[in-house]
Amino acid sequence: MAYGITVKNNSGRTTIDETSRQVQVIKSGSIYPKPIAKAYSSSFNPFRFGGSQNPQANCVIVPGDNDESILFFRPRKTNNSVGGSQILHVGVQYGTTTIQWTSTSATTVGTNFVYASYTTSTPVMQGVQSYIGNSYAGIINDDPTVDTIGSVVGYYGNWASGNTVNTPARIVKVETTSTSGVYKVTLDGTWTSSLSSGTQASSISKNVVWFYTPNDSGFVANANYGTTAQSAWTLDYKFGKLTEEAEETSGYGLEVYKSDGKLAFSSNRVNFQIESITTGLTDLQAHASSTGSYAYSASTPSPVIHATVDDTSNYADYYVMLTGSGNTAAFVKGNNNNGAGSYPHAFSWGVGYAFCPVGGGDFMNATMAGPAGGDQVDTVSIGSSNGGMSMSPIYQSLNQSAPQINQYAYVQDTWAVEATRSLVIGKFV
Repeated sequence: MAYGITVKNNSGRTTIDETSRQVQVIKSGSIYPKPIAKAYSSSFNPFRFGGSQNPQANCVIVPGDNDESILFFRPRKTNNSVGGSQILHVGVQYGTTTIQWTSTSATTVGTNFVYASYTTSTPVMQGVQSYIGNSYAGIINDDPTVDTIGSVVGYYGNWASGNTVNTPARIVKVETTSTSGVYKVTLDGTWTSSLSSGTQASSISKNVVWFYTPNDSGFVANANYGTTAQSAWTLDYKFGKLTEEAEETSGYGLEVYKSDGKLAFSSNRVNFQIESITTGLTDLQAHASSTGSYAYSASTPSPVIHATVDDTSNYADYYVMLTGSGNTAAFVKGNNNNGAGSYPHAFSWGVGYAFCPVGGGDFMNATMAGPAGGDQVDTVSIGSSNGGMSMSPIYQSLNQSAPQINQYAYVQDTWAVEATRSLVIGKFV
């Protein structure tokens, strides 16, 4: 760098300089991923090892500005006495919910806040066809103090009638109060007229994310582990954003500013140090004909990318940065005897992440792909002395209902087969 300050740690890595940007972690938590789509009946699922047939996955609201949020996640062992070195499979599906603020007392002219309550609508997945299914499980870790910061609440909605000085009015701070369910919502402008209690703000559309597992196979690829996985593992997640503005008000710590006055370092924040970026194609490909079989064919190379970590002794410190989500393919197979046209079954896949801790040996990619695994997705081995992460197709759903285009042909969808994926691995330091 040409100017400013540079600080390196004892490993020689730069922690502060003129060009580095820190991640401000906005929201974090833990969740146990579960299926997001329903197998069509409780009596038949040829790829079912065990567990409930109903979608069970809960979702998490993406905090702050949807376009600025970055998501990181990792598996974390919670009980070392059970579970062993299990291979963990996770996918991410986005959706939306609507947040509604409603005042619980009248606004006061000249102030910049309002006391209000907070409600959310039932979340809905994005871009999910009816034959794939959906998850209507609840929302967890919906945090009113961070979820809507920066959102517009007074432009087209009723709070706009209060004529705040700044238009559109945005939320800049949300604080708890002594009354359960009531929050003090501070805006970036002052009220010029009073609004009565019970007045609704503009509704806020927010992204949500589901962390899910292959349909009916549990957090661990081999569901024969049963409830052992749930007692041994959880998934940690962090939502953050890249920022150069000082927003903490703790009153302590160290802050370093660049020559242009923007924040270069804050001891209240963390650096996400990227260790590796691996790119490749990780999606299933469609086949020209589906007669009597699935509509996919073997790919060259196999749709798996992976990387091992440098610091195996601290594998638990590594996170993956989300770079791929959603549905990628849906193909149709005939009836139980592989006959085409009779009782067709629709299968769907998405972008999957596999975590192989030290001792696991391989990523079990074929198992994560479910019914496609034996024909297309290879299992990558890294040896028991290594730990790593991979991306490959993850099995989402099985549904007996499949759209029929004509008397003989059923829908085949490949949405992202040409998409180049990037596997990003690193640590928070």
